[in-house]
Amino acid sequence: MPVHCLGNTTCQGNARNAVFACQRNGSPGQLLETCGTGLVCSLGRCVSESCADGEVHASISGCLFYVTVLDNVASDDDKPTLIVVTNPGETTAMVQLQERAEPGSWTNPAPVPVPAGSATSFSVVKEQVQISPQGIPQPDPPPGRRVVSDAPVTVMMVESDDADSMATSSAGTMVLPAHALGTNYMTMSYQQVDTIKVDAIPGSRGGAAEIAVVATQDHTSIWIYAPLLPTGAMPMPVVLDHDGDVFQIASSGNLDSLAGTVIASDQRVAVFSGNVTTTYGQNVDGLNSPDMAMEQMMPTGSWSQTYLAARLPAQSQACDSIFPAGVMSFWQVMALEDAQVTFTSASNQPLPGLPTETMPMSKGVAYPYWVSSTLDFIVKANRPILVMQGIDCEPTLASAVPIDAPADVQLFTLAPNFDHMLAIVRKNDGRRVMLDDTTDITGQFTPVASGFEVAHIEVPPCYGPIEQCMHTLTGAFGMTLRGMDVSSSYSTTFPSWPQCNSDSCLPF
Repeated sequence: MPVHCLGNTTCQGNARNAVFACQRNGSPGQLLETCGTGLVCSLGRCVSESCADGEVHASISGCLFYVTVLDNVASDDDKPTLIVVTNPGETTAMVQLQERAEPGSWTNPAPVPVPAGSATSFSVVKEQVQISPQGIPQPDPPPGRRVVSDAPVTVMMVESDDADSMATSSAGTMVLPAHALGTNYMTMSYQQVDTIKVDAIPGSRGGAAEIAVVATQDHTSIWIYAPLLPTGAMPMPVVLDHDGDVFQIASSGNLDSLAGTVIASDQRVAVFSGNVTTTYGQNVDGLNSPDMAMEQMMPTGSWSQTYLAARLPAQSQACDSIFPAGVMSFWQVMALEDAQVTFTSASNQPLPGLPTETMPMSKGVAYPYWVSSTLDFIVKANRPILVMQGIDCEPTLASAVPIDAPADVQLFTLAPNFDHMLAIVRKNDGRRVMLDDTTDITGQFTPVASGFEVAHIEVPPCYGPIEQCMHTLTGAFGMTLRGMDVSSSYSTTFPSWPQCNSDSCLPF
C-alpha cells in the first residue's frame, strides 16, 4: 500500500528495511537504501532495532536530537554550550554531534562511545542565533546542530556553561528527541521589560523575548502568529529549505511579549523559546539579578491538564532576591484554549498570590502568579495548559511536572560546577524512592495534594569529569531541577507525554 510522506525520506514495505525518497507531491519516490543486517527503517532512515523500538512512542530517550543556541548577553557570547548525552541503556551507544557543513549535508565526525550507564559531553563555542540592538533577528541565522546515536540516549543542553566559573548568564533544557517533536506549538517566555539592571548589561537587547524554530526535514513550511502582529494577522508561510535550518523571531520594544505565539508547520520542528535576559520585570539593586531564560517547547498535543508546581528554592546564602517582598516562587500559566483553572495545596488553604476560586483563562495569555508561600501546589484545568516556573536570584524558565503520566527519570547527569536542587515528585503509593541506589529519600517527602508528594534534595557541585556527575533515581514520578552558581543558573524539567504524541489530538 503506498505511503503518503511529508519529509525527505520515508519507510515502506512490510519488512521495514527500505528507505525511499519523498517526492514533492507527497508520494514515495525512488529507493534510496536497503537497510543492512540488524538495521530497520524508522523516521525515514536506517537505524538499529533499539532506536526503531524507542521511536514508536514519545519518550525522553531517542537517537536523533536537534538543538540551536539562542542569543545571550555579550559577556557570554564566547562561553561554551554544554551538550550532555546520557546512556540509560544496556549497550554502548555510538554518538555524534553533527554540524551542518553546507545546505543539505552534515559533518560526519568520529562517533564517541558512551558505555551503558555512562555519559559524555560536547562543548561548542560558535554560531549563536543573534539579535540586533534594535531587536531585529539575523536574516540568515546559523543552522542548528544535531545529536545522532545508534542506541537510545537522553540529551540536556546548558547554554553558557560555567566550566571556567566565569559565566554570568546561563540557561538549560532537556532536549526532545526528533520522534517526540510535533507540528503545532504555543510558546512561553517573559515580557520584554528593559529595567535599569537589564539595560546596563551589554547585549541584553532590552530583555527581548526570542523564539527559534529548527527544521528536521527539507522544504519545511512554518506559519507563525505572534501577539505582536495586528489581530488576526497571519504571515505567509516561511519555508526552511534544508534539514537543520533555523528561523527566529524576537520582540523589539519595551513591554512587548511573545508568550502565546502560535507556530504551525507541515513537518516536525524543534522550538526553543525564552529571553536574552530578564528580571521578570522587577527593578532591583541586586548584584547578579538579570539572567538568560530558555526552554524547549513541548508540542501542544503533549500538554497536560494537571501539573504539580514544585518550588525550586534559590541557592542558600548566595542570593540577591529579585522577587517582591515575601514572595517565595513565581509561575506563569497559559491555556491552549479558553479554560477554567484551579489551584490546590495539601492543606486546602488559600496560598497568598494564588486565586482562591476557579480562574477563567483566555487562550494564549500568560497569567503571572507571585506566590508568598513555601508550599507546593497542584494546577488543574479543563483544557490543556502550560505551567512554567521562574526561580529567584537568577531567572530561569522551566515547566512544572505533569502528573498525568510519569516521566522516565532513572539515570540523569547534572552540569558540572553548579550547586543543584532537585524537586522530586512521587505518588504516595508505598514505593520507596532511592537516589543513587544507596540513599533512601522516601522519608523526605511532604504531601502536596491529589496523593502526590515532593522532596527537595540538595546536590553539591560536581567538579570532576562528566561521568562523575551522574545520578540514579528510582521509585519517583517526575523531577524538575535547578543549578546555580555565583552569577549564573539553569533549570529544566524531565518531560512526559500525558496524552499522545499526535497533533491530531489537539488541533488548533
